[in-house]
Amino acid sequence: MAKKYTDEFRRAAVRMAATSSLTCPQLSSDSGVDVSTLNKWGNNTSTRRGRC
Repeated sequence: MAKKYTDEFRRAAVRMAATSSLTCPQLSSDSGVDVSTLNKWGNNTSTRRGRC
């Protein structure tokens, strides 16, 4: 069963990816969200297109 994340959590994860110097795998590990999911969330916003 897929995990459900709040919109607030998703926005925070995308913001962290946009402003952090961490790599995508590090962000994934720290947040508990798969890299592909972070990428999908980021591609749905204009702030971080293509970061992960």
